[in-house]
Amino acid sequence: MRKTGLSASKARCISEFSKKIANDEFNLDRLSQMDDDQVVAELTKFRGIGEWTAKYTLIRGMGRVNSLPADDLGIRRAVSQAYFNGRSISTEEVRITMTKKFAPYSGIAAFYLMYHLFWEQPSS
Repeated sequence: MRKTGLSASKARCISEFSKKIANDEFNLDRLSQMDDDQVVAELTKFRGIGEWTAKYTLIRGMGRVNSLPADDLGIRRAVSQAYFNGRSISTEEVRITMTKKFAPYSGIAAFYLMYHLFWEQPSS
């Protein structure tokens, strides 16, 4: 895992989590029966998995594309640039704006917006 660019700490967290799954200490299948908040609470019990990773897992791994990591700095910056003329905005403003404009796809829309604004556009 280190050869892929992961830090030793991240590699250790992935290895520990994988072992729990392999040893039936954690059942991934039961996550599908939980609501989004329950999934986030369950996943963030593990070392190395924070709210952003849990919500990204909801979006990309579980197809719950309305889950929104509104506290993510990159997403806040992208929403700020796109809808608030670049002024500093709160997590709640991100949540309200993205939900109002894009629900039930607000989470995936936020990632596409961030990609478009920060990676697709040439820098000025």
